[in-house]
Amino acid sequence: MNRTIMWRFPRHVGDYVSRSCHTEMETVLSLRIKANCLYQKNFKREHGGHGLIEEDPLDPELALKLANKAFSASAELQNKTSPCFKYPAPALNWLAKWLLKVTKDFRNLPPEFGHNADIHVCDLGAGDGKFLKDFLPVLEKQVHSHVDGEKDFVAKAVAVEPVPEMRRFFLQNMNESDNLKLMEGHAIKIPLKDESVHAIVAAQSFNWFPTVPALFEITRVLRPKGFLGIIFSVPDQNEATYIREIEQSIIQPLWQRHQECVVSETAVNKKGREKWKEVFDTFLGSYYGPLHEYEVKHIQWAKEEELVNMYLKVPVVSILEPNEIKNVTLKIRDVLNSDVSAKWRSNMNKEERLFKIPHITKCYWVMKLW
Repeated sequence: MNRTIMWRFPRHVGDYVSRSCHTEMETVLSLRIKANCLYQKNFKREHGGHGLIEEDPLDPELALKLANKAFSASAELQNKTSPCFKYPAPALNWLAKWLLKVTKDFRNLPPEFGHNADIHVCDLGAGDGKFLKDFLPVLEKQVHSHVDGEKDFVAKAVAVEPVPEMRRFFLQNMNESDNLKLMEGHAIKIPLKDESVHAIVAAQSFNWFPTVPALFEITRVLRPKGFLGIIFSVPDQNEATYIREIEQSIIQPLWQRHQECVVSETAVNKKGREKWKEVFDTFLGSYYGPLHEYEVKHIQWAKEEELVNMYLKVPVVSILEPNEIKNVTLKIRDVLNSDVSAKWRSNMNKEERLFKIPHITKCYWVMKLW
């Protein structure tokens, strides 16, 4: 059988489970997971140990340990630089629009089905609250527009974050309320009940958990016809030569040191496809519909110190020894003061000059099928 077809969940197994199972939804999910695990085991045995994705899956436990170490070290810097770099409004509007459209039918079920019209959203890997602070007002604005005559409802959010230091800064930036809760947890152990949220969003975080266990956990928490949204905003190295120099010669080699447990947002495989997308080969068509994409190119401006801090807060930089961080800082400053970046900086004195940073924000969503 063609290998690309074998990557998918075998339809006949899924169909058999659906036909033979007349119990509650979690039982169907449990049987599908067991069937899929059995299928993976047989696939590996028959194909020389290869899994459902091209490369060995990342280790989620190692990723969690690395994230705790990295973001504990860089939490203050993360929070300090967050206001300097904003998500573009078109990207937030696109996510909010599709989140409401995808979940509309299930939210509008009659009360006897045990649901109300309120929309429940989980921000997975919420960090210091930067994304929710920008996204919730956009979502609430669209909620109050009453598109298509929907019933009155409110948006309720749960922020899930594993790192204590990041949770501390989250509480400084966002106020908990009846409609916003912060919880300790992570992608392979989400502290929510089965089918308890309409949507899960992951901003600048999905590259930390693109694994089968994490996506099964996400599937468990999402309601039928639920929405999974993913967003990354990164400097556009294809546009700016100085960004490309920093990324390729300084930052990417540091990501390679931890390739057994995490990938960078922009890392690609041999076919030029983002590595974090590989996990969906197991799920699309069986658990989820197609992966929808949207991108926005925009410009950010920052002083040299802010730009340096943007790179020093990168997790694989923040965990370095102090002397290594110093060397990385010097290398970045060398690039910023070289001819490579000349056309991208303003003609002011060194203390006041600004750097033009082309950014690209990529958004994705998929719908849970059942």
